[in-house]
Amino acid sequence: MDFVNMAKQGYEAYAGNSGDSGNTSSGQGFDLRSVLGMAKSEHGDESQHSYLEKAVGMLNDKQGEMNGHVDEEGSVQAHNKVFEEGDTKGASPQEHGTAYAMSLFKKHFAGGENQTNEKDSDLLGKVIAEAKKLADEHFSHGSSDDKQSAVDSAAMTFGKLVIKSKMSGGTIGGSDSGGLSSLASKFL
Repeated sequence: MDFVNMAKQGYEAYAGNSGDSGNTSSGQGFDLRSVLGMAKSEHGDESQHSYLEKAVGMLNDKQGEMNGHVDEEGSVQAHNKVFEEGDTKGASPQEHGTAYAMSLFKKHFAGGENQTNEKDSDLLGKVIAEAKKLADEHFSHGSSDDKQSAVDSAAMTFGKLVIKSKMSGGTIGGSDSGGLSSLASKFL
């Protein structure tokens, strides 16, 4: 058994399963039914729920990618471009999504630990809802595809960050964090 499968099994054991084998499976320890429920609850505007549903569907389809590499430099640069420099027009939809994820990760994981004691699935749902609101603000005249790309990017990036933090012992910057210690020093 390779390290990735061991880590995946360990994380799933840690996070638990919903016990529901319906059509919304748990992915990488996230209960996608809870993620979607929280996203809809937080966003409120039912006319916009298709964006949230598509983002959660993308996570379900690309579960394996959530164990992937987090581009530290690119993530910090995207955050700075969108939020520090205010270059919302020059940033790509993917950069927007990464910036949203970084901003919300900083908010919820200040100091490297979950500050709200909420379930990871609930946090991911809140991030997806907030990313949609930010995309509406930043792409007010943009295409729906741009907004969806930004929301998808935020969901995937935040999911990766949470998984990396769990694999490093529940804090950002653990000895096996895969580089998140340097990300923490630059960003958190």
